[in-house]
Amino acid sequence: MRFASTVEAPAKINLFLEVLGRRPDGYHSLSTIFQQISLADTLSVSAAARPGISLSCTDPSLPVDGNNLVLKAAGLFLEKFGTGLPPGIRFRLAKRVPVGAGLGGGSSDAAAALKVLWTGGRSNPRFSAARLLPLARRLGADVPFFLRGGRAEAGGIGHDLRPLARRERSPYWFVLVFPRVFSSTKEVYGRLRLPLTKRKTSLRLKNMLNAARPAAEWAPFLFNRLEEVVLPRVPAVREARSSLLRAGCRAALMSGSGSSVFGVVDSPSHGRRVIAGLPKGGWDVWLVQSKR
Repeated sequence: MRFASTVEAPAKINLFLEVLGRRPDGYHSLSTIFQQISLADTLSVSAAARPGISLSCTDPSLPVDGNNLVLKAAGLFLEKFGTGLPPGIRFRLAKRVPVGAGLGGGSSDAAAALKVLWTGGRSNPRFSAARLLPLARRLGADVPFFLRGGRAEAGGIGHDLRPLARRERSPYWFVLVFPRVFSSTKEVYGRLRLPLTKRKTSLRLKNMLNAARPAAEWAPFLFNRLEEVVLPRVPAVREARSSLLRAGCRAALMSGSGSSVFGVVDSPSHGRRVIAGLPKGGWDVWLVQSKR
């Protein structure tokens, strides 16, 4: 059997993120809404002549040793499902999602590794998220979401998932900005002042999304508690957010713990007008859509 397969590893944004408190294990309990978007890495796998697992990447700054989540995912997969796979496995990662940007790129790559190994050597490669979920939970809080993708509400540290229906007839559109600065998730959460007062709820946003309302109606209910920490301390993130609003987005929000910021637009043409109105140079900018 030929062993080869390729999958996409899409990024995510957080349409809502509230911090509910600190857990005894040091992590934080969250209420969040994940939305998968069209910006994606691509991960390929094939049989290798030499035994072992190797990884190459188009981004030379990304480590390709045992600390990479792709190789960690592969190791767990081989422990559980390794029978019948070739002794040598080669991964190639085409990296487009920036690292340290709050877009879940590493977690998505890990989920993609589980998927691509599942499909790469099977004559009937129908994907089984349920079979892979225990491995995903061991790899990181966001990895379970990327096994199924789409849109989901999450609690706990992000792995307690409740899928949300996608009833809109056409995708939602966003202008995504990476201001080329990096944000430390650990540092951001460490600076957050707890306990919080006046907690926000995602109920109105969730109801509007479930009812497939236009973006103009639900955009005002976007929220990210971590902006309280990042925006005062990181001028580039603050300026990116302000620039998206000045350029005509319905709303703008930091994703995750940063540093990427996205703006809600009504259509691709609206998004292109926004991009034309942004400052030139110094940022990476994409027009992206929601993904199922």
